[in-house]
Amino acid sequence: METDLEKLRKEINKIDNKLLKLFNQRANIAIGVGEYKKMHGGKTYRSERESEVLKSLMDKNTGPLNESEILDLFRSVITSGRRFQEKISIATLGPKGTWSEIAAKKIFGKHASENLVSTIKEIFEKVASGNSQYGVVPIENSVEGAVNETIDCLRDFGLFIQGEFCEKIEHSLLGSKNIKMGNIKKIIAHPQALAQCKNWIEKNLRGVDKEISTSNAEAAKKALNTDGAVAIASKTLAEFCDLTLLAENITDRADNKTRFIIIGEEKTQITGNDKTSYYFETKNETGALLNVLISFKKANINMTFLVARPTKGSDWGYTFYIDSVGHIDDKKHKKLHKQLKKEPVIVKDIGSYPIDFSQYKKN
Repeated sequence: METDLEKLRKEINKIDNKLLKLFNQRANIAIGVGEYKKMHGGKTYRSERESEVLKSLMDKNTGPLNESEILDLFRSVITSGRRFQEKISIATLGPKGTWSEIAAKKIFGKHASENLVSTIKEIFEKVASGNSQYGVVPIENSVEGAVNETIDCLRDFGLFIQGEFCEKIEHSLLGSKNIKMGNIKKIIAHPQALAQCKNWIEKNLRGVDKEISTSNAEAAKKALNTDGAVAIASKTLAEFCDLTLLAENITDRADNKTRFIIIGEEKTQITGNDKTSYYFETKNETGALLNVLISFKKANINMTFLVARPTKGSDWGYTFYIDSVGHIDDKKHKKLHKQLKKEPVIVKDIGSYPIDFSQYKKN
């Protein structure tokens, strides 16, 4: 007699076969879309289209799979189909295993061509020169705040934000295979990683010397070849760099996340679930910034992020970077621009783009 378990397994096999057929049917359609775009023009990666597809699936999802699992599954399906249309080139922070590189892979898939560079400015240069179609850069950490180099480059390069992606950051302590916790003489890490783990370090490795690195991946490579040294990095790097995982999840806060943005040369279309980013340069006079903020209030636009940065060539002058809810083409933002024309302010649009799904509220 066939057992209940055997019956269930047969049902799973039937469903898997159907899924295999459907996945390949979807891939064939993606090939057709790619051929159409080659003949008539069109971008292979459109963050607004991808956002609409994922939003629709999340709204229709009835479980037991949760929204995060649905996102992971269908991002993989979407990126697999995209590779039949064009091999996209991405610039991001390297070497392999940095949090930026991990985020870039999740956004664009493993088939994208990666230009791995050492600085955020180099990413902007790669995209601005056409050597890479898109760049993935960190802009904000939930523990340490704004990434100022990204904010400055958004002001200085004529590129637009195409989208955003939030990644949970879980730092680990990595070392060579022979090292023990009691023999650690030096911690090598990026400044942000050190700051995000400072309480754990104080408790477990008090008094140990610290060395700054340009990236956690570089720190891991250096730790491998430095006697008594360890690195703070993602546990993914342990296998890349032949290091041992000494301690996992050493970040001080469990909700530690980094928000990454995708930069490119195009503007995106409205989805109804968007953000818009601006740079404002005001006169150095009483109430100048306040008048800009009042304009946002009058237009009923919520600001989600505000950073002041020194103005180039001006002592004690500042420009202001602002993220806000909504798309530049919607009614509220048109009202905002009409209001700002009355103020002595220079406004620079840095892009409207779909909000990351970690901030999405299901209908």
